[in-house]
Amino acid sequence: MVLRRAPFLAALLVAGLLAACTPAASPTPTAPAPAGEKPAARQVLTVGVLTIVTNYDPHQSTSGGYRKLDVFETLLILDDTGQKVEPLLATDWQAQNATTWRLTIRQDAKFHDGTPLTTEDIAFSWQRLADPELKSPIPGRMSGVERISRLDERTVEVVTRTPDPLLLKKLTLFAVVPKAYTERIGAKEFVLKPVGSGPFKVREYVPDQRLVLEAFSEHAYRKPKLQQIVFRPIPESAQRLTGLRLGEIDVAQAISFEQAEQARREGFTLTSNDYQIMGIWFDTWGMDGNPGPIKDKRVRQAIAYTLD
Repeated sequence: MVLRRAPFLAALLVAGLLAACTPAASPTPTAPAPAGEKPAARQVLTVGVLTIVTNYDPHQSTSGGYRKLDVFETLLILDDTGQKVEPLLATDWQAQNATTWRLTIRQDAKFHDGTPLTTEDIAFSWQRLADPELKSPIPGRMSGVERISRLDERTVEVVTRTPDPLLLKKLTLFAVVPKAYTERIGAKEFVLKPVGSGPFKVREYVPDQRLVLEAFSEHAYRKPKLQQIVFRPIPESAQRLTGLRLGEIDVAQAISFEQAEQARREGFTLTSNDYQIMGIWFDTWGMDGNPGPIKDKRVRQAIAYTLD
């Protein structure tokens, strides 16, 4: 379960920050502002999480979600139901034939280093993903995509090996990184000093210890509602709940079911995700070039027989 202070729920949903998190909870709301006064806008939100992501490169790791808490952006995005595909970096898409799609890319996107996001960055991001040396798990989740290439300043073309009715949803997994910056800094350094185009940028990142995101004020089309998000690793569920009670954190990720009802009685707001984690875990295990039992057809059949 996720526990949070009720006043902050709307801000989190607008910013889209908890798309990759499990449920949370929050303490009883603070006293209302005196009559005639508006409550002060919340600028900093502190979130207690199980762990801090250990690799912030969206092409090397899926930990923390493909958009890494909205630091990066994908071509398309799924709505809150997880069913409908909506525009993000791409504003329009049209099928040219059974295996070819063309997407129109927005012109007002820019990276956190101030450089504009172009179709060259998109083509580069696919080439980087497809490079076997990177050992990325993402191509396994986008199986069937043959290439993503630049046609002109506003258009990219996606070609699949066979007709793919799930292609648009697969494109919601494809994060775009800046070509010039990534080539200059190198893959190892990019993990620690990531640059994306999302509404939040990384201010401080120490793997397994601390993550601070800061609002990217120059973002043209997704305005964050918070100035800063601080993620604190608190491994124990009971400690996260205690942190909420003491006001040390504002949101707690993954509160145990045993503690959820007690937290509810104390006035915390609980939310939960109902996506199927089992499918997320199994879809590429051993299928992306790395050793793994899923490469064995008999193991995949056994899982299929086991799951309802």
